[in-house]
Amino acid sequence: MKPKTIVISLPVASVDKSLEFYKTVLGMEISSVEDKIITIELPNLSLFLIERNEFEAYSSVANIKALQSSNQSELIISCAFQTKKEIIAVQSRLEESGVEFVEAKTNDDTNFIGYFKDVDGHLWELVWNETTARN
Repeated sequence: MKPKTIVISLPVASVDKSLEFYKTVLGMEISSVEDKIITIELPNLSLFLIERNEFEAYSSVANIKALQSSNQSELIISCAFQTKKEIIAVQSRLEESGVEFVEAKTNDDTNFIGYFKDVDGHLWELVWNETTARN
């Protein structure tokens, strides 16, 4: 399989709240907002944040419902960064907005990993590794 692009679609309770979070807190550039769908273009990935009812219009074709609990996760959205400083800047914005950022314990200073949940409970992982950042 060799897809042209990858799209991840996530259900959200409120397009307005998600738009505010991704744009203001995370500082992401929003590509478009239309028909209850927020589109964010990332390197090698399109992220669609779709209002839950609209999401289920798509997923119901396969007899699948969206998860309702923010204490469950079926995926981790991992983002690699060039510098640890970039992650610390995101961490600061998250914490200033009242979002919990949990640092993973690592055995040395060559790794920095942290986790947070967005307004709908989707789990994000921010990663910096000294060795891969050089490449």
